[in-house]
Amino acid sequence: MEQNNSEKLSIEYTELNDWWGLWNSEKETILEYCSYSDNILDIGCGAGRVCIGMHDLGYKNITAIDIDENMISQAKLKTPSGYRINYLCGDITDIRLNTLFNVAIFSYNGIMSIIGSENRKKAFDNIYAHLEDGGKFIFTTHLGISDSMSQYLPFWQERRYQYKLNNKEIDDEFFTLQVEDKGVPILQFFAYDTDILKDLNSSGFDLIHTFRRDDCFIEKDIITNNTNNCRFWICKKIKK
Repeated sequence: MEQNNSEKLSIEYTELNDWWGLWNSEKETILEYCSYSDNILDIGCGAGRVCIGMHDLGYKNITAIDIDENMISQAKLKTPSGYRINYLCGDITDIRLNTLFNVAIFSYNGIMSIIGSENRKKAFDNIYAHLEDGGKFIFTTHLGISDSMSQYLPFWQERRYQYKLNNKEIDDEFFTLQVEDKGVPILQFFAYDTDILKDLNSSGFDLIHTFRRDDCFIEKDIITNNTNNCRFWICKKIKK
């Protein structure tokens, strides 16, 4: 991401911390699946929305990482004095941390910003490597390509038609779409839900529960007006 775009997004996300806080769906999922004594890894922490919100709830053992130094800087500025959040700049595809975690969280479709199937495999494998046996991995994705509730469903139907018409093989490019985030163009990965599940199983995770956010929770208007419906995944590391 270009430097000026990075700075713009970091400022935007810092402002959103004040408006959003934790979503109702995030809060209830965290309370259900995370113990207060858990060692927690917040991946793609951005300006600290989730990790600060978790600390507010009483979770005190949090390491938060983001690939963008501007995001980390904004998160540190936003974090109240006395909060024990360990911020690190790093890429989840290759970062090595000298600790194991009970829970890893990758909020609002962060995993879908990792472009390329090989890179996503590295991310899943590295998250697995940083969890204790039985540790939980909580993340969200865009609604599946064939999900009837997806706002992009007509687009994917047309893209499939065009690929078939031109005898093109389905590849990584097929699943990649440029979208706008706070006016900044970014590439996002989309997938069939079955493919996400296959990737999880391949990396050593068992699925505990999955749900569409808007089917199960009522969010504040500021959330629904600025985010799309998404799918939550709660998984558990199994011993290989």
